[in-house]
Amino acid sequence: MSRQCKQLYEFGPFRLDTEERQLLREEKPVPLTPKAYQTLRILVENSGELVAKEELMRQVWPDAFVEEGGLTRNISALRKALSDGRGEPYIQTVPRRGYRFVAKARKRVQTTPYLRWINSEGQEETRLLKDEEILIGRKSDADLVLNNPYVSRHHARLVKGSQGFTIVDLDSTHGTFVNGQQVKQHELQSGDRVALGKDRVEMVYYTDDGETSGKETDRQDGNDAKEGSRE
Repeated sequence: MSRQCKQLYEFGPFRLDTEERQLLREEKPVPLTPKAYQTLRILVENSGELVAKEELMRQVWPDAFVEEGGLTRNISALRKALSDGRGEPYIQTVPRRGYRFVAKARKRVQTTPYLRWINSEGQEETRLLKDEEILIGRKSDADLVLNNPYVSRHHARLVKGSQGFTIVDLDSTHGTFVNGQQVKQHELQSGDRVALGKDRVEMVYYTDDGETSGKETDRQDGNDAKEGSRE
């Protein structure tokens, strides 16, 4: 199985999704132009480090000549988008040199959740959970069909939420179980064992989220602390 991963950066109430190319605040998209997003991504990926104006302009506009005012407008738009109502600084200006992302950014590698189970022929199967909802049952119109007489035609449903998937029993005849306990609804955690029906057809839910700490940055550093200002 080829599992799909995406890289995220989290800071304050924000999350930068590098696959969807968007900034989210508490799960809600924050509008950014493509160039503003690209500027933010470069700064976040180099959090704690000074990024020279010339380097930012070279990466954001590689095939065009842009005056410094274009970068200044991008930074202004980002500061407005990152305003959290508490005056929390995220981007520091180092006069005549460039910019630094000064908030602590936590890097996460998120894997698409998946189910793994042994089918009726004794073969291992895997299903990536990409959809918002996945219907599980014996009937052919289910998204995930389990060929077992004790699995109801429409047995259970997986529903995607902000923290992962919840399994919901659809009034099945022989029940839905998570880690041996019968449930009507249960928010799944990586490694949970889901069993369906009298034969307890078992599937294991995995997320395999990885996490690495971003560079921790001091709010002000050396001489730059004296130079830092907001444009």
